[in-house]
Amino acid sequence: EIYTLSLHDALPIWLWTTSNVVFVAPVGATSIMIYHLINSVGTLTIANPSLVKTADPVVLPTPDPSNLFYNPTLTPDVSNPSIPQSWRFSTYGNNTATGSYPAPGPDANTIGVKTTMSSYTDGAADWSTNPISVVPLTQYQFSDSYISDAASVVEALFTVTDGSGVTSSYYTDLVKTPSTGGVWTTSSVSFTAPLGATSVMIYHLINNTGSLTIANPRVAKTAN
Repeated sequence: EIYTLSLHDALPIWLWTTSNVVFVAPVGATSIMIYHLINSVGTLTIANPSLVKTADPVVLPTPDPSNLFYNPTLTPDVSNPSIPQSWRFSTYGNNTATGSYPAPGPDANTIGVKTTMSSYTDGAADWSTNPISVVPLTQYQFSDSYISDAASVVEALFTVTDGSGVTSSYYTDLVKTPSTGGVWTTSSVSFTAPLGATSVMIYHLINNTGSLTIANPRVAKTAN
């Protein structure tokens, strides 16, 4: 498979200057061609092209088959390496938040995703992945590694089908996680899928100013 990706938009300038961009080769990549192109009326002159490796590749851990999270190692999306595969950043409400990926994890071989909220009135921001299938009235355990300078919340969104076949969804807070004071720590909480539940989405979100980085998300069934 071959695809193109814009790395950097260079502004018009009348003096010689340097363009510089850092990128991560996606999983499975074998080669790359770099183009400094012009796509409007005008002229472009380039010189001294350079491409150097700035860091060794991250060695991702072997996936845990009992972990129900999609892409818990946060492997980059092949077609868009700026996000993890099957993950997305979202924000709602009146706030200003940004998502960063890849973010440093708790060790050299772990990737994280970071949420930074620079202003806040209401709402929240988070990284999330696909819904996880669950069995009603079954117990599960969620955990992740996180580092933050603000309080955060682990929240679940259950999708439930009642006896008449009507499907609905509702949120519930699983645990409130305090600031870690700049040290990586682990959040962990057990929950039971409610009657009629078919899936759950887990969000480790931030709903005040500050930053939150998570890594190693895990959901596993602990009891029937």
